[in-house]
Amino acid sequence: MRRRQRPAGAVAVWASPDGSRRFYTRRARQWLIPVFAWFFAALALVGPGPEFGLYNTWQSGVPIAFVVVTASTFVTYGAFRSGVLVEPGWVTNRRMLWTNRVPANDIARFEPPPAYGTVRRTGIRIVLHDGSIISAAAFAKGKVDNDSVGVAECAELNTWLETQRGIHVAPPLY
Repeated sequence: MRRRQRPAGAVAVWASPDGSRRFYTRRARQWLIPVFAWFFAALALVGPGPEFGLYNTWQSGVPIAFVVVTASTFVTYGAFRSGVLVEPGWVTNRRMLWTNRVPANDIARFEPPPAYGTVRRTGIRIVLHDGSIISAAAFAKGKVDNDSVGVAECAELNTWLETQRGIHVAPPLY
């Protein structure tokens, strides 16, 4: 899929050429989490292993290095893919470990994330008609965030949701 620049006034990170698919995420979160993951991976590989004699030869250090690099790669992949993808008739909430895919007709509204300090469902809230809530964790608020996190995204997503009422689309095969 070719990506294009986002239209003026839109808050989606990217959109398909025809504008039918859009992806929402926080760029800072996408880059900050992998930077921390690889920083701590470098510390783990350089510091405690040789310092405490966990491995004395390179052969005994390879399994530890493999685990650390694999974990950092997994965290990086999860951070880059997290966000909300909207396409005709469907909303896909990608998180670090799993993905929720919901038909647009089942969604009542999108709500901005709650204030910092909330333990559960900290991101943009996808409220379903049955009252259950799915949280888009890519928009979770931190200590340094202000109250505007996720507000513009929710407004655009709610506008998109109004255009999807009554559209029944078969799920894609991918």
